[in-house]
Amino acid sequence: MKLRNEHKRTIFQALLDPTLKYFCLVAISLIVISWGHSWFTNDVWVLHSYTLVRILLIAFAGVFPAIVINIFVEINSTRGMLYRAVLTFVVTAALVFGVFVLMDSTGSGITIRTIVTFLFVYAVVLLHSYMNSITINIQDEKLAEDINMQLNAIHKGENESHTP
Repeated sequence: MKLRNEHKRTIFQALLDPTLKYFCLVAISLIVISWGHSWFTNDVWVLHSYTLVRILLIAFAGVFPAIVINIFVEINSTRGMLYRAVLTFVVTAALVFGVFVLMDSTGSGITIRTIVTFLFVYAVVLLHSYMNSITINIQDEKLAEDINMQLNAIHKGENESHTP
């Protein structure tokens, strides 16, 4: 793995759109999980401003390491991809749990519920990322086929004009 020296701005702009989508996905997932936990425990669910700020900070801490690592770390091998995935998971977990502990109003620390919630949200983001990459690959293949068909038509027309 090495640092990318060129095109960092282009990479940043290309990653900004999916990152914002992931941020919204994580924030909404955390709100739904908070509501679902209150519903299962028969508590009254209220989204206080403190809770909303905590959710937004946790969502930012969950998305920020991925964009930074994707911008600055170049992958040249399968082993590098594995290292990047592990690094992203570890840094994301450290930041999310750190923000949770700092913003925890009850002082209970990191519970099993917190760890399960993190793993669930991380899995949702990975699944969304995987489905997004499949969609992009399908669109790229279709675009390549369309371009090849157009080029074949152009070459066929040129070949017909050159024959006596």
